[in-house]
Amino acid sequence: INAQFIAPFTANDKNVNQWVAAGNSLWYQDKGFDISSGSQWQKIYTLASPAQTFTAVSYSGNTLLATWCGPCSASGAAPFQREAVVGTFKNGAWTVTPVSFAPDFPNRYLQGAAINPNNSSDLFLGINGFSRRFTDGPGAGLGHVYESTDSGKTWTDITANMPDIPVNDIVVLPSGGLAVATDLGVVYRAPKQATWT
Repeated sequence: INAQFIAPFTANDKNVNQWVAAGNSLWYQDKGFDISSGSQWQKIYTLASPAQTFTAVSYSGNTLLATWCGPCSASGAAPFQREAVVGTFKNGAWTVTPVSFAPDFPNRYLQGAAINPNNSSDLFLGINGFSRRFTDGPGAGLGHVYESTDSGKTWTDITANMPDIPVNDIVVLPSGGLAVATDLGVVYRAPKQATWT
């Protein structure tokens, strides 16, 4: 599967029998816990280079959001690279589309991905790494949580008053609130609010 240290995988939050797993490719199965063979996983998308691997996946209804990096280190001849894809399941088949980020989007490790369970066009990304101006590497001085309300076409920094601390995961609660796991602890943003506690 050519994954990072731990391959990201998740169940569809609307149907526990549908799962997505990721390494250099995205894989899908709809047998749930009754799966009996690795051959029942279907490859639905493969990244362009073996050096690229998925880092986070989220799956809700007929939509998936997956992030990747590759190379995943700023050292060496090739520069660090990170991107994301959005997938849609319709009529028994997946369509996976790469996401384009604006030039000022942080160029750091994308550690968290989440989909609003009440609106599949509302996507969130959690960005690892510190953003202090003295930090080595790309993306210093930029935010940690971004939101797209148009299925990944544009992204807005919603970090606001969150501490400058690496994000490890992000979850959209059924209420629309956000819970974000960081190296410091969990921060929460209530529905329709702009600040974090």
